[in-house]
Order: sequence, then C-alpha cells, then structure tokens
Amino acid sequence: MVLVVNSHFPVTALGLDLFSGAYLNKSLSLSCPVVYKFATQNINGLAQRTRIRMLENFLWKHDVYIALLQDVTSSQIDTIRRYTKYTHTGTEQRVTAIIVKDGLTLTNVRRLPSGRGMAGTFNGTCIGNVCAPSGAEWKHERETFYNTDLPYLLPTAQSEFILAGDFNCVLLQSDITGRKTLVEPSKT
Repeated sequence: MVLVVNSHFPVTALGLDLFSGAYLNKSLSLSCPVVYKFATQNINGLAQRTRIRMLENFLWKHDVYIALLQDVTSSQIDTIRRYTKYTHTGTEQRVTAIIVKDGLTLTNVRRLPSGRGMAGTFNGTCIGNVCAPSGAEWKHERETFYNTDLPYLLPTAQSEFILAGDFNCVLLQSDITGRKTLVEPSKT
C-alpha cells in the first residue's frame, strides 16, 4: 500500500490491501505532524551585502522556517527576502532577531529592554532567542541575565518552549574550538 501525505490536505491511501485483496482509494483521518526547520546563529554584526545574501541562500536552500539570530548590528537584515523580521535594539545596542518564513506568524512577541533576548509564540509553542553577556569580566551581568532577565521570556503557562541562542557559557578552555578568541572561559 502507498500512503501519500500532504500536510495541507487529507491523507489518501491508494493501493491494494494485501490481506483482503480489495483495492483502496479513500480518504483517511490521520493526524500528520508538520516538521518546521529552525536555525540559530550569532552573526557577529554581519553587515556586508554579500554575507547577508549567503545567509539568505542558506535559509532558502535548507528550507528554514524560523531563524533566531544574535548580535545583529545592521539594518541589512531587512534585505533578506521571503521572511518577516522581528527585531529589537536594546539599551545596550544589542539586537536579537527572529525571522520567520513569509506566511507564518509569530505572536505575543516579548523583548528584553537590553536587547539581549526576545520570545514569541508560534503555533502554540513559545520560541525564545537570547544572547547572554560573554567573558569572565561579565560574570555578574551574565548571572543577572539568567536569574532576572531570562525568566521574563519564559511562558507564563505550562507549554512547549524552545530556547536557542548564544548562551556564552564556555567554562573550560578545552570547550573552545576554531580560531583563537579574545573571550576567556568563565571563572566559576
């Protein structure tokens, strides 16, 4: 039996029932989950048009429905086509952004005054995007962020919650990969 599934239409079963030998061609009432692809990236102030186009092409190629971006410092993000942008520039001149594929809606959008986080609801699921303070010298600010600021973004009722972003919680030098960075592990 062949099962043809399309999330926008009823499921139709076509084929031969191997047990009874009867031919099937009828609609079934099956619940088919829809899969949404998410991406998260600290874009480190990405401003060059070429790099913005690379990000846009990545989103299209991988059919990303929702992207959660951190350290957005340029209005160039507004040039990304086929996505609705939800952004927030905070008191620390930090910008977080949630961009969703056109046709999808983010509701109940909440933003931290600092600009280090935002959240919204998509299809009943709360989606949060954060960019925590980094570096050993920001340990106190990071603790305040997690203990005081972040709870504001959490859903008030029990519901599904996706939290993504740049948590800046490197504890050991061995956890750092790639090129040498100026950020030192946190002293705990």
